[in-house]
Parts: sequence; C-alpha cells; structure tokens
Amino acid sequence: LHLVPLAAKNAHGRQFTLTVSRNMAVTSGDEMLSMDVKKFVWPVVAKLKEEFMTAVLDLQDKNLVVKEKIDEAEECTMLKKNEIESMEHRLAKLEETYHGERDAMADQYRAASGEALALEEDIQSARKRNEEKLRQSQKALESAHGDYRKARDTVLKEKDKVHECMWMVVEMLTNHKSHIQERVMAVRDHAVDSLHELEDNDESIAEFLKPFAEQRS
Repeated sequence: LHLVPLAAKNAHGRQFTLTVSRNMAVTSGDEMLSMDVKKFVWPVVAKLKEEFMTAVLDLQDKNLVVKEKIDEAEECTMLKKNEIESMEHRLAKLEETYHGERDAMADQYRAASGEALALEEDIQSARKRNEEKLRQSQKALESAHGDYRKARDTVLKEKDKVHECMWMVVEMLTNHKSHIQERVMAVRDHAVDSLHELEDNDESIAEFLKPFAEQRS
C-alpha cells in the first residue's frame, strides 16, 4: 500500500506503524489498526485501485499493440519462412546444378589435361626432331660455306691465271703486231725500191706501182 515508512508514496507525511503478530487470528481489528480506515485507508485503496485499473487498461492496450506486432511479426515470419523455403529449394537446385557442372568441368579438365599432356609430348618430340634437323642443316650449311669458300678461292685463282694469260696474250699480240708492221714496212720499202728500179724501164709498171709510192710518202 506504500504507507510505511514516513517517506512512502501514500504516507502523505503521516507516521504509520506496522505491527506483526505470530497469531493474527486472535487479534482484534482495533488492535490491528490504530487509524480510521474509512478516512485514511479506503481513499488510498481506491486511488491504488484506480491506478491499478489504469495500469491494467494501459497494459491491455499495450498488449493489443504488442499482439498486433506479434501477429505482424508472425505473418512476416511466415513470409520469410516461405521465402527461405523457396530459396532453400532454389539453393538445392543450384547446388545440384553446380555439382553437375563441376563434375562435368572436372571431366573436361581431366580430358583437356590429357590432351595438353599429349600435345606437350608431341611438341617435345617435334622440337627434338626440329633440333636434329637444325643441327643437320647447320652442318650442311657449314659444309656448303666451306665448299663455297673453296670454290671462291679456286675461282679467284683461276681468274688471276686468266688475267695473267690475257696479259700474256695481249703482250704477244702487241709484239706480233709490231712484227707484222715491221714486215709490212719492209715489204713496202722493198716495193718502193723495186718501183724506183723499174721506173726507167717500164712506164706502165711505174703507173701501176704509183699508188704504193704515194701511200709511202
């Protein structure tokens, strides 16, 4: 009742005393209460009852609001539950699809790995063959270079020989030309001398040989 002690809510500055007895059944009402119940206690009780009813009504209103909120929450919960079930169903399908695709991709990867391994082996084999062919080609090229150098040296030597022969031939031709010119001059001089010897004896011969004399002069 908030009547005790003096600073209690409903004491209103009065000092009330609370007496506790082990045998309340044999205690009279006058002994139990030392105040006017109608004047002091019932107003407090009425006020407490009114406050209690107000609190009950407020609590009921709050309960209704809370109940509405609970109903809304339950409805939302059901919706969320349905959504979750739908999402779980979709997730199960996605997981099933994922596992299927993962297995298929794993098979493809294993097949591709096998193909890649075989291709790599083919590449290594082809590389070895190409390296062997390259070595053979290099040897053949070196041999060809050697033959070329030998042929070039031979050609240069033969060219030098040809040049020497050409110079010898030119020199011989020059010498032969000089010899021929000397012979021609000797023959011409002889003809001119013969012409002078025959001038007195035969005018016709002199006329015949006259061009040679003019050519000499």
